[in-house]
Amino acid sequence: MKAAVFHGQRDLRVDDVPEPETRSRGAKIEVGWGASEVRVDCICPGGIDTSMIVPVLENEEILNFMRESTPLGRLARPEETARVALFLASDETYYVNGAIVPVDGVWTAR
Repeated sequence: MKAAVFHGQRDLRVDDVPEPETRSRGAKIEVGWGASEVRVDCICPGGIDTSMIVPVLENEEILNFMRESTPLGRLARPEETARVALFLASDETYYVNGAIVPVDGVWTAR
């Protein structure tokens, strides 16, 4: 899983680490930087219908698997994930820290 670059007074980077490790690192970053008002949340996206995955989606077997294994039966639209990022970055979530938000069409809940 890729994690984002977190910006605060300094740049913190977590790249190419397994999801459970990303979660624990995110929690450690949040605890360590909370007093500086750096908020750390994690978006865990499912498949997103973008040009980046067109070569993968050209394989009908993979496309069908993705649709069938996602309870909503489709890939996410980019703006659906972007809205979650905007919400988490807003002042509406000032007291939300360390949240792990799946944006995956109910895939993780199945």
